Amino acid sequence: MSTRPLYCPRGLVDDPKAFGLRDGWFDSDFGSLRYFTSDRRTSDVATLFLHGVGARWTTWTPLLRSAQERDHLESDVVLVDLPGFGESENRLSHLDAGVVARTLRSLVQGLGYSRLRLVGHSMGGFLALDMATTIPEITSSVHIVAGAYFSVLRAVQSPMAAMFTSPSAAVLFWGQYALSLSHRSPALLRELERIGILKHMLRGLVAHPNEMPRDVFIALADDARGASFRYAASNGVDYDAAIKWGHITAPVIAVFGADDKLVPVRDMERLKDVLPSAQVSLVPDASHFLHIERPGEVLHALAL
Repeated sequence: MSTRPLYCPRGLVDDPKAFGLRDGWFDSDFGSLRYFTSDRRTSDVATLFLHGVGARWTTWTPLLRSAQERDHLESDVVLVDLPGFGESENRLSHLDAGVVARTLRSLVQGLGYSRLRLVGHSMGGFLALDMATTIPEITSSVHIVAGAYFSVLRAVQSPMAAMFTSPSAAVLFWGQYALSLSHRSPALLRELERIGILKHMLRGLVAHPNEMPRDVFIALADDARGASFRYAASNGVDYDAAIKWGHITAPVIAVFGADDKLVPVRDMERLKDVLPSAQVSLVPDASHFLHIERPGEVLHALAL
């Protein structure tokens, strides 16, 4: 009789060499961007990983470890700290999705790649979908993890209406927004983590907070970037996802957590309505951080 894989089987890793990656810096209009790429190049297509808010490249390491165990993703991988997150700078005081897309295009082309396989979580998933509309000529495929942001966009554009249509998503989003207004949010989050409160605050984003490795919560606290969160959110003010994403021609594979309250199951259904060709799936017993909670299952579902 088969048993379900362990929940959160591994923590985060901050050593790129553990995955055969070398690090580098890319000079952009945003400033210096930190990136990591495979030592081996075997294709003109780069698999570009885009993290979410409150994260950096290390958020992908549980999935990369699962890929190692299956002899997948051994070459042509690029990970980046998006502008204003992790070690990357943001001198522009905005995070316009179109500018980010052009910047990332220049980065990967500078590494010798001509096409992109986009992989994004949460904000990074939203960005991946937008990039598929902005630079379709170099987008080979799109693979998103909790990135179809219909409920979040509703919360941004119509806060009061969202309290009735998607109350959990609205409360989670605006709670994060309120916290982002404090310049002391990283220190506050670290203190909340130290006394054991942060993990309970993240219910709705994590299926089993008591079972998630502590280093994940520490990383979420340390990687909080209030201004960057607000810059990212501003992309949603006038964003018509139904029109934009409905014109995507590249294959789209989208994975969702069954217990996610920020990007709920209805967003999966909405994506399928807007883009019938999209391949969607639901990972049971996982929430918003499903690539950390169930990395093996997410890797398989993403068909990477």
